[in-house]
This record gives sequence, C-alpha cells and structure tokens, in this order.
Amino acid sequence: MSLSTMASSGNPPAVLLVRPVDPPFAVALRERFRVIDFLSSGQPLPAFLTAAAAVPAPPRAAVVMGGGLVRADAAFLDAVPSVRCVVSTAA
Repeated sequence: MSLSTMASSGNPPAVLLVRPVDPPFAVALRERFRVIDFLSSGQPLPAFLTAAAAVPAPPRAAVVMGGGLVRADAAFLDAVPSVRCVVSTAA
C-alpha cells in the first residue's frame, strides 16, 4: 500500500520518534504520520521497541538524534525489523 493510499484511507504511516523535537516539528510530524514517541512512552527502550514492532501496522521509519543516547545500531534494527528508513538529525 502506498503512502498516499494509507494517508487517504485515514491510516497514516507510523514513524518512531526517539528524540526530543521542537513543537513546530512535532506538529508537522503528527499531521502526516502516526507518531510512536519513545520519550512520552515512559518505557525503557527495549520494551518500547518491542511494543512498537508488535502494533498492527508497525513503523517503517525512525527519527533519531545524531550522537544521541539512542543509537540506530543493529540491535535497534533487529528489535523493529519493519524499519526501512532511519533519519538522523543533529543541530
């Protein structure tokens, strides 16, 4: 299913958010995607990733902070095998 089909059917694609973001960026993400937010989850990272991987339409992208506490390493990708795109941002 394409992104445009998912968005028009009322099911925006899921994206993992594992870094703090400024309010305008957070709003823009939430307007376009179903955001699964690590920082607001209150879970340890392994439990968060396990839960994210288990949702019916698991995330195919992740937004992480370059050089941040959460590393997009092999363990991260193994925990959420649906992720196909990692966007690393830094100031």
